[in-house]
Amino acid sequence: MGTTNDERVMVGKALKADFAQLKLELRRRHGSEGYTGTLAEKDTVVEVPASLRGKRQTAADLLREIEQVACIDTPADQIKPLAERQRALLPYAMKWGDKWGPAIAIPLARKEASEAKRGTQWAGKRGVTVWLVAGMCSE
Repeated sequence: MGTTNDERVMVGKALKADFAQLKLELRRRHGSEGYTGTLAEKDTVVEVPASLRGKRQTAADLLREIEQVACIDTPADQIKPLAERQRALLPYAMKWGDKWGPAIAIPLARKEASEAKRGTQWAGKRGVTVWLVAGMCSE
């Protein structure tokens, strides 16, 4: 049993409820017996604050940065010397990298969200959020 990274774009109004719907859809497509290598294996989701995204940084860029922080091999007693930015991302990196932990959700910026909604049932609708949801999953 290994792990794989799964990431999906999700649109909706309520993160946890929309994530539950995404999991149901993934179970329909990939089975419900576990070890699917998809976000269906995750119990819950945690939102990464939009304030952690750099001024011109896309959600995908922030996810790559979180992945890089997750790969830093740093013992707990040596975390203090990490750069302030890495320390801010570390809790989300640890969640992303834990195949039994929650998924992480990064809200897309307005322009990214508009592009993601184009051609879908959500196109032109206000009051919805678009997230990039990701995590390591058991397979």
